[in-house]
Amino acid sequence: MRKIYIAFTILLTMVCMISGCAPKVKIKLLAPGEIKISGISKIAVLPFNSVSPNLATGKYTANKKACELARRCVESTLYSEPHFQLVDLDLEKKLVKINKRAKPGDRLDGVLYGQVWWQISDEYKNYMPSKMSLSRWVVREYVCGKTDKGKPIYCSKSLVTQRQDNFYKSHYRTVTASLMMSLSVYRLTPNGQVEKVAQVFEIAKKPAIISNGHFSTNIELIAFKKAKNRVTTLTTKEGFGFPDISQLTSLWTPSSASQGKTALDNEVTNITESIPTSVGMKNDLANTVSTRLKNLIQPHSEEFDISMHGLDKKTQTMFMTEAFRGLTKYLALKIANKDTELAQQLLDSLEFEEITKEMLIRKMQGEYAEKQAELPAEERIPFVKPNLEEITSSANSYLDSHLSDIYNLALSFEGIGDFNRSLEIYRFGFNEYANTDQDFADGIGRCTLALDMDARNSEAYRALEDSQETTKMSN
Repeated sequence: MRKIYIAFTILLTMVCMISGCAPKVKIKLLAPGEIKISGISKIAVLPFNSVSPNLATGKYTANKKACELARRCVESTLYSEPHFQLVDLDLEKKLVKINKRAKPGDRLDGVLYGQVWWQISDEYKNYMPSKMSLSRWVVREYVCGKTDKGKPIYCSKSLVTQRQDNFYKSHYRTVTASLMMSLSVYRLTPNGQVEKVAQVFEIAKKPAIISNGHFSTNIELIAFKKAKNRVTTLTTKEGFGFPDISQLTSLWTPSSASQGKTALDNEVTNITESIPTSVGMKNDLANTVSTRLKNLIQPHSEEFDISMHGLDKKTQTMFMTEAFRGLTKYLALKIANKDTELAQQLLDSLEFEEITKEMLIRKMQGEYAEKQAELPAEERIPFVKPNLEEITSSANSYLDSHLSDIYNLALSFEGIGDFNRSLEIYRFGFNEYANTDQDFADGIGRCTLALDMDARNSEAYRALEDSQETTKMSN
């Protein structure tokens, strides 16, 4: 067991070295809603409805349970990042029945209404003709060299004698679910008018497929493509973590094709835990459409997976545990050569070159003092600081060797949400030492985007506060 563990650890290390994988840091930016909404602070979520089925136009009715599930998904998604106050009118009616004196705190100024259509296919079971390549080989020995004493050295080689393609039935099962949902947000003005301020109409599709025991699924919004804005440009597509375990095991496990096995010809068994239930698929699809509404009408989180620089184990651990504040102090100490006073000055001023010059001078003074202490008092010579050009050159060389720490320091400030300081560090590193490093350029882009988003979010929150005041005054 220990040998297997060691081999697996070595394999993971090799895969990371080959693929260049590094711990990912999850950075969250608060993005504003896609449309500007004013005059709404408290939204009543009405019961959702469906329509009569129309097979010719592709509309399939949803029962009351499906409509209620969709409504709960919308509420849950909006509650996950609270912005508007949401009101459940059914719940308020029940409270009034229990306590006649119970009244809503504020007058409503918004209404959310939805319509749901639902369709799920029967489970389809079939197979596709596929092929695997089989081969026969023999091992032959031959003389590949001689020793110093003239004795032959033998090597072996596998020689393929026959190749052929064998066909087999690749069985699969599939179920496809589609959910269409129309969500509309209305504003109720103080004079009693009703205005539609936002609408989302999306068709979400989720195919669930089992092909020879391998399960896959993918939720998509039909005909919806996220605009190529600054967020999508800066968002990396790589995920966090290691490669899939099947990819790792395939590196040392011979494939069925190479062994000539026909296990793939076995029929797929009906595993109830693999194909999602109807309720599960409804829930997933409704959440997907709900997220689209949330992104449209209110501030929401946009997540970035960013690779750290370097192989410092402490930095990796603190990034993975999101100990960003502690990491800034650790990196400052590392850059300042463990000088606590200079490390704090570095965090306060971000004057990398000046702090580094002072650190190098202190280091030179300490080393010089140790050498002078070995000499008699009458032979000791006072320390003379190096000239400005020399110390500047040394500081630049030192900072260039700590470029990974500088980048990680900027990334840790991003994790805290201090985008102004992070931007200053990225610009310093990019302009002075890494003007060809794309990661520094992306960091500058993320920080400027975050600061721009912050201004737009502040405007949205001011509009929300104004709406709350107007609502209270009209009670």
